[in-house]
Amino acid sequence: MSFIDALNSVIAERLVMVIAGSGRTADKLASALHGDATDERAKELAASGHLQTIDLEAAPEELINTITNLLLT
Repeated sequence: MSFIDALNSVIAERLVMVIAGSGRTADKLASALHGDATDERAKELAASGHLQTIDLEAAPEELINTITNLLLT
């Protein structure tokens, strides 16, 4: 995912699932969602309310619940 992809999804009011630990843009967005923004673009996108972090290091059951809940909203 790039910042442009995320921005276009936010503009279209689509949910953006950010996979923490997957690298580059996703990690910057995940950091911004946790209040540790190092990139102004990430900070602005995080403030949109359309981003949600998914932590790949979580237990499998937690990942399933998180993803299921996000898809049902």
